[in-house]
Amino acid sequence: MKPPKSLLPLNQTIPEKLQTEVKKAVVFDQLKRAEAARSWAATVDLDAEVETFLKTNKSKKTVITYRTSLVKFSSWCASQGSDPLFFSPAEADSWILELSGKNAPATVRKDVAVVSGFYSFLERRLSWAARRQGWDGFFNPFRQSRAIPKRKAQTVLVPSAEDVQTMLGGFPPLEAAAVAVMAYRGLRVGALPDLVISGDDEFRTTTKGQTYSGLLPDVVVSSIRSAGLDAQRPFKGISVEVLTARVFYLSRKLYREGKLRSVFSAHKLRHFFAVQAYTETRDIFTVKQLLGHSSISTTEIYLKSLGLDPLI
Repeated sequence: MKPPKSLLPLNQTIPEKLQTEVKKAVVFDQLKRAEAARSWAATVDLDAEVETFLKTNKSKKTVITYRTSLVKFSSWCASQGSDPLFFSPAEADSWILELSGKNAPATVRKDVAVVSGFYSFLERRLSWAARRQGWDGFFNPFRQSRAIPKRKAQTVLVPSAEDVQTMLGGFPPLEAAAVAVMAYRGLRVGALPDLVISGDDEFRTTTKGQTYSGLLPDVVVSSIRSAGLDAQRPFKGISVEVLTARVFYLSRKLYREGKLRSVFSAHKLRHFFAVQAYTETRDIFTVKQLLGHSSISTTEIYLKSLGLDPLI
């Protein structure tokens, strides 16, 4: 094999004057990029961007959770003297490792997901403006981080049809009606207070900042009527936190009596609906619409966690 040809003749080096000019050009380019970065950063109102991010399709409870994670991140940046707009992947890993030493893996994943989501939001909104000012170095520093704790693969125990019937028969009327709505229509417990039912059994509600509607099955309408609840606003004024706690408490009571296979939370009833809907339709797109997911990938992950293998 022939040796590669040199760009310069043998025994000849780059002239010292040219080397100096190259170094000057590199330094000038670095200074120019740094100045562009400072000019761009001066136009960014980070607090305003946070508020805009929190207003994007998020429920009140989610906003509180997101704000807590962002405040935690901001406090760490302040303690380390780090600028969030110029946060490096190495700094991201350092923050994650410090979180991991103080919190459970699930909490770390939640905090990192929130902050990473915020950076992706900024990336979409600010990158174009940054490039216009000559700065192309803004990106999400959490992308592809290897410091994030891995989630253990596990299958969620879903209530059976018999479990749901036991809960309907063993719960007080109000809680039984809530079980029917969640198990047979798949609504989140957080959607119940805003549930509005029209005369033809169509419903409309708001959940996680999004409004969606549909038709209630007869079994749900029957449960609401049997409970003596308002026909149009059956759960108006009901506290989501109290209702969630009541479902868990009553489920645990039935479990201790040997009537349920496990203690089921309110959200497990939504799992029951998802399994039933996919088993009947074998159509992940239909299930996505019924569950109110914003992305088909969310529905795919959701069904896989329930032990199903959805076809797309």
